[in-house]
Amino acid sequence: MLAALFILSSFKLKERNDSIVQPAIGVFSATLNDSIQKSWSTCHYDTLEGNIGINIYALNGNEVALKIYINASVPGTYDVNGRTCSINYYLSAEEKRSAINGNVIITQNENNTLSGTFTFDDGLMENGITFTNGVFTDVPLQ
Repeated sequence: MLAALFILSSFKLKERNDSIVQPAIGVFSATLNDSIQKSWSTCHYDTLEGNIGINIYALNGNEVALKIYINASVPGTYDVNGRTCSINYYLSAEEKRSAINGNVIITQNENNTLSGTFTFDDGLMENGITFTNGVFTDVPLQ
């Protein structure tokens, strides 16, 4: 009888452990100016009041390094236009570059995580920036 209780208890513990949801670990990376691989270990997204859009953040410590705004949150392609889709890259707390050309593709938004790709440039001929091969995977909702 005691052995049967032990086996049943072991099964119940395993069942509980299998249902534990691990926190999402997001990936956020891109290639800057065709040669510099950038990646940010801290990232998250949030929804705007009234659920009218999302902000996706890549962070260096506590400072925003890259911010993507989209006025939607469903999978699809969103062209950068400054109003319904914008991307800002922060060179420092005082200096940012805004995307002029590019797009963001949301490939998945489920289980409070967001995944997709992005590419953009700031349109400057001299000292301009271009991001290619941008990817964000399993970025958690905050």
